[in-house]
Amino acid sequence: MSSNTGADDDEIDPDDEGQIIDNATGLPEPGGDRIKLSTLRDIRLEMSRVYRSVKRGKLEESQATKRVYILAEIGKIITVAELEKRVIDLEAQHELNNGGRPALPATQH
Repeated sequence: MSSNTGADDDEIDPDDEGQIIDNATGLPEPGGDRIKLSTLRDIRLEMSRVYRSVKRGKLEESQATKRVYILAEIGKIITVAELEKRVIDLEAQHELNNGGRPALPATQH
């Protein structure tokens, strides 16, 4: 995986709650910044924010459970996309090193 998942990036502002979503409307509260969710590190940090929101009584556990589930699903998609890219890169490198022969025989559907 990328270096964005490393434990050395655990430094976060304990008061940083990320973007707050209004439970009644489902919309971001005014003035909130957009949450970045493009790396596994981003997902992990947002999960931490959700956890701290519950601990502080700012978010109900049922809402937190739903948010963490969605974050976990996004994390799975990121992981699969990274693995897919690596496989494609490896197959391309194999073809370059082996006279254009594919790494694996073509599959029949």
